[in-house]
Amino acid sequence: MRGMPVRRAIMSFGAVLALTWLVYGRVFEIPPLSGDNLYILSLVDHATPSAVLRGDPNFYPEWRPLPTETIWLQYRWSNIEGASAYFLVNLLLWATSAWLVYCVVQLLVNSTAAALVAAALVATDPRPVIGVAWIIERQSSMACLFGLLAVIIVINAQRARRQPLMRFQWVILFVLLVASGLSKEYGLAFAGALAAYSLRERQYDITAAAVTAAVTYAGLRLALAGGATAGTSQTSGFFLALRTVCYDGLHRAVLTQSAYNIGATVINSLLPGFFTNDGRIGVAPSLLMAAAWMIPAGLGWWKGPRVMQALAFLIGFNAALNFMVYLERNQLIALCAFGIACGVGLKIGDDWMRTQPSQRLIRALAGATLLCLLTIQVIHTRRAVASAVEVLLGEDPCEAAAAFQGIDPAFVRRIKIQYGMKNPECTVVRR
Repeated sequence: MRGMPVRRAIMSFGAVLALTWLVYGRVFEIPPLSGDNLYILSLVDHATPSAVLRGDPNFYPEWRPLPTETIWLQYRWSNIEGASAYFLVNLLLWATSAWLVYCVVQLLVNSTAAALVAAALVATDPRPVIGVAWIIERQSSMACLFGLLAVIIVINAQRARRQPLMRFQWVILFVLLVASGLSKEYGLAFAGALAAYSLRERQYDITAAAVTAAVTYAGLRLALAGGATAGTSQTSGFFLALRTVCYDGLHRAVLTQSAYNIGATVINSLLPGFFTNDGRIGVAPSLLMAAAWMIPAGLGWWKGPRVMQALAFLIGFNAALNFMVYLERNQLIALCAFGIACGVGLKIGDDWMRTQPSQRLIRALAGATLLCLLTIQVIHTRRAVASAVEVLLGEDPCEAAAAFQGIDPAFVRRIKIQYGMKNPECTVVRR
């Protein structure tokens, strides 16, 4: 990143990567036998690159071609024998996204300590567990990565001058915003947030790049996947209940569920633990810890640089794009925005503490509190990873093949033989 010494960049990335590995390292135990992992490997096993770009009609309205293309390319090298390589890429992608949070905080407030805490908060959050443990779900990390790079371009441009972006900067910003949306549709939140922010700031070159990126995404979706607009049915929480709503037109059930999904996503993006993973009100004990992080985050939004408005918009746009379904793994963009706000708020709080008579004691207590919060989160997330690994280890590929349309039975047979499982023809499975 411009303005950051190479040695500091390498050391900070190494620290974030080591922490991410500590938390998520058990994913390398997972064989690709579970539903989503088996599905994506079966798809890229026989698909052409152009077919991958068009997407899978069985899973419309999802259309996430860029991550699928990366898996297609990786499959040409790893095939089904090198499952660990897929999880290594997933882990590196999420570690890089967390490190980019570090970079943003460093650019905004020039505090290595605050930036590292922000990156650690993001890297150790339990919501990315599926994003690392499912090969296909690297799409969330990729959306965050490209979007955060776009945010960095905007911050660097604003620090340098108030003049329009240079042509090269404009093109890179546009490409990054398109790539974020092509990774996962929630990545369009970056284009929406930067468009709203730049309009307020009257920086219309940034607005043009963001709007053009969104229009380009829509055009590519229409051209390559026919819009990918087929109806779908989603199971989501609704207050204390769980219900299924089919998105096949505008009617009362759809509108009320969509409003609920958006509101629940906003709340849980700021206070994770208020809702369960499927969107029902759950109020987990971790909510208390989440409330503690709201203090520096709120301070960051209140007293931080004006660009913090874009991060507030980012949480709102991410929630709006979650109108069809509530899932914690779809909150990673908001998590990155929240982490940046925390880092900025920590620096502002530290500056205030330095003016107090008992600054040493206050800062020591604050540091101990932060360390305690991060340690608890690491322990909690490691347990969540262990639980996910045990579930995935216990899944039967034959049941996955029956549950997912498009999984090739011949591929299931190959993968069962590869991993030493009996009855490759999907009869009774004994390991």
